[in-house]
Amino acid sequence: MLEIAFGLGFKSASVVTRAFRRAYGMAPQEYRALAGK
Repeated sequence: MLEIAFGLGFKSASVVTRAFRRAYGMAPQEYRALAGK
């Protein structure tokens, strides 16, 4: 995921996490946990 994020211009993992949380209302880790169930 970070390779894609850096390719899109994000500068750090924390920036990616904040943007994901704004877009989806949860952290990427939370999304992965829900998707795995």
